[in-house]
Amino acid sequence: MTCFCLEEMHNLQHLLQDVSKKGDFRKKRCSRMWMSSEKSRLAVADAEENKNDDSKVRNIIYSKNNN
Repeated sequence: MTCFCLEEMHNLQHLLQDVSKKGDFRKKRCSRMWMSSEKSRLAVADAEENKNDDSKVRNIIYSKNNN
């Protein structure tokens, strides 16, 4: 099972912030982590679906990291 390292989590948080602000994660930074694991891809997909609800985005980050 793949786990996020701290740098990936930091990058993912920035990526999700960009999703919330701009709505298109594909044009944003963090291309280095694009995407280093299936969990990252799933988290970003979930976050884009829920980008208008910040609490859901935060929950997605933590749930994907802790599974």
